Amino acid sequence: MKSVIIVRNVSVIYPNGTKALKNVSLEVASKDNIFCLMGPNGAGKTTLVKVLSTQLRPAKGYVEVLGYDLYEFPEKIRKEIAILPQEGRPLSEATPWEFVYWLLIARGWSFKEAKQRTITVLKEFDLWKYKDKPCMILSGGTKRRVLISAAVAAEASLTFLDEPTLGLDPYSRRNTWKLLLQLKNESFFFITTNLGLEAEMLASTVGILQEGTLTALGQTNTLKENLPYKYKLILDLNSPSYERIASRENTLIMEMGDKMIIYAKNRDILENIVEEISLNSSEISISVSPTDLEDYFVLSGRINTGGGNYEK
Repeated sequence: MKSVIIVRNVSVIYPNGTKALKNVSLEVASKDNIFCLMGPNGAGKTTLVKVLSTQLRPAKGYVEVLGYDLYEFPEKIRKEIAILPQEGRPLSEATPWEFVYWLLIARGWSFKEAKQRTITVLKEFDLWKYKDKPCMILSGGTKRRVLISAAVAAEASLTFLDEPTLGLDPYSRRNTWKLLLQLKNESFFFITTNLGLEAEMLASTVGILQEGTLTALGQTNTLKENLPYKYKLILDLNSPSYERIASRENTLIMEMGDKMIIYAKNRDILENIVEEISLNSSEISISVSPTDLEDYFVLSGRINTGGGNYEK
């Protein structure tokens, strides 16, 4: 199976001594067309994107992108990739039309092809009504969609999207997910995110980066299955059953302000907790759901390091 990206023992150390990446090894196969790299802020996601897109040379390690050695053929890689930077901004004076259109011209598209492609992507990303407005007067979320549309418009072999839905409202975020899933056969998308739902919706293979180290890599379903806690329940801390619930075995409790999240290892434990709460109060609001990729992301670090509030 062909690999889009191969990373072996890559480390990046910034001039101030910060070790942004620590011996990261990663192989991304072409079969899924979308790969998500999850991690908290400061984990090294953007640094890795900069390395893969030839913007930053690592201190050590081997990198191959689209079959090209990063050190020998950076110019060939650049011709076949597009990128949405995390902190990118469209030109203030340019309109969405101008920004996308002239970017395509700069990439070598003909005037006719660039015009048609610009029309298509602006309509796909619900930007047509803003096409003649200067980007400086658009909302932050709309500017973000302009950047996404420009990156996608290029139809590059590999497109890097660094936290693409940052600042988008729920409707725009989900519409962006839908479009990326529709477009995944046109380009391979390497997406960074700190949203578990985003990774779960878009990719079947996910990597998790924490403090510059790749701590997990695999199919989303497999990662969730490896989490010992299968269900979660959210309720108020002032629940009459709080003390008894907190002392139960096979649960993990996390306090979040005036709420608490109870993680249960199996359905029987969950049902017993819900029954106890119901018997003691009929007015307590509770939310019950299976654990998801975001729970794996949060809990894997706590379980492995002994962190969290308390575990039973």
